[in-house]
Amino acid sequence: VWRNGQPDLRALRELLPLPETAAELKAIAAVLKAPPGALLLGRDATETRLKQTQLDHYRVVHFATHGLLADDARANEAAAV
Repeated sequence: VWRNGQPDLRALRELLPLPETAAELKAIAAVLKAPPGALLLGRDATETRLKQTQLDHYRVVHFATHGLLADDARANEAAAV
């Protein structure tokens, strides 16, 4: 995902989906008794939608996503952040 020290956006967009994350987030939302509509999944989980959300109304904001370490010598490996 890195080319000449810069992120390769095409390669980042081609990362495999993480299908378990929807179940993970739904389970966490249930435990925290999140209100209906608080969970953004799939195509609803956009940067624009997040920026439009009043995050100060929430105690917890949880992202289930790929994590990449910029200083990792093997920068093509996903890592939990």
